[in-house]
Amino acid sequence: MGNVSVGKVGKNILSGAENATLVFVLTNACNYRCGYCYENKSLSASLSLSYFRDAFSLDTILKVYEIFCQYNGMPERIVFFGGEPLIKKDLIYDFVNALIKTGDKVPKFDMITNASLLEGEIRDFVLEYFSAVTFSLDGGKEIHDSYRKDAAGNGTFDSIVENIREFQIRNINVKTAVEATLTDAYLEGDIQSKCKETWELMNFLSIQVMDFIPVKGDEYSIFSIHENTGLRQAQDLVNILVDLWFDDFISLQLRTDVVSFHNLLLSLIKKRKPRGCGAGKNYFAVTPDLSVYSCQVALFQGDLPNWHIEEDKIVELRRDSENVGHADKSNPFCAVCECLEGCSCYCRAQWDHHMPEKLPDICHFHKFARRRILERIGLLYEKNEQGMLKKAVSFYYGKKE
Repeated sequence: MGNVSVGKVGKNILSGAENATLVFVLTNACNYRCGYCYENKSLSASLSLSYFRDAFSLDTILKVYEIFCQYNGMPERIVFFGGEPLIKKDLIYDFVNALIKTGDKVPKFDMITNASLLEGEIRDFVLEYFSAVTFSLDGGKEIHDSYRKDAAGNGTFDSIVENIREFQIRNINVKTAVEATLTDAYLEGDIQSKCKETWELMNFLSIQVMDFIPVKGDEYSIFSIHENTGLRQAQDLVNILVDLWFDDFISLQLRTDVVSFHNLLLSLIKKRKPRGCGAGKNYFAVTPDLSVYSCQVALFQGDLPNWHIEEDKIVELRRDSENVGHADKSNPFCAVCECLEGCSCYCRAQWDHHMPEKLPDICHFHKFARRRILERIGLLYEKNEQGMLKKAVSFYYGKKE
């Protein structure tokens, strides 16, 4: 690859970033056709969202990594992302092996995948060399198959659950997580049984952590399935999800933690400070056309890239790099948002520096969750059982906080 040099970049942004996460957006191609996919909805926003001019070659991705390391130091994590990253499994093999063969220290390797291609040789490779894998699994069979379909229009639940199960049977050291997209499919029929089925599935699959990500937009949103009853049903749904988690948490039976509920709880009992946005500071997403975004959310939203890699240098494209961020206290929306403390990182996907006309769906979700967690804490105090809360927090989070 030869020697590389670094061009002009926003000095206060890229320079000296610590514990950086480098996301390689390997492709926007996917073998699924999920109804709510941001790719399908963003075609008109930016062609770069769906069609990259180029594809990563091994030489190119290694060079990008070397340039990043020379400027920023070795990233703490490399995340392979898409589309479906395992469509590019040969590139993942070759890149990871190339770094390992140097004999030097290497980053942690993570992946976000729909699990459909995670089998055989690539499954064993991930089990050996990766530190974490996040699966896209929306819930039980009926929930998941409502929107997550393959190219032929068939549901995908059975095949990917089998792949996850086979992965977990062999898994010893890889941290596994699930991102469950929360859609209006949860509100059709018996909400309680559907939520319970999802919770039991995560336990059955030995998923360590998960989060519920409310889909944005009226078409699939849990907040607008019915004009008059949507919010009430959404509140019922959130209450059930919180209760399933809280009951296991407080009884010391928690096998699958929920990230946003965990964060909200700790913020409410003053154990955690508000989370800052890492966009452009320690989180970067690189696409095959060598655009460098402040974070993968910026890519989702069709933002212009902040930097571009040209030959042997990183070139600054935007002069506002120092102010890049999607959720911070300078945002006017923060002043009226109850759940600034403890929010999921996904909240920043919905925020910009203009006051929205209404609360985004994902913020409604966290506001409802915060309210329910407060109610559950209040009940413990009414029964003089607050010691159970302290014990559970110490048991699960004492060593981490």
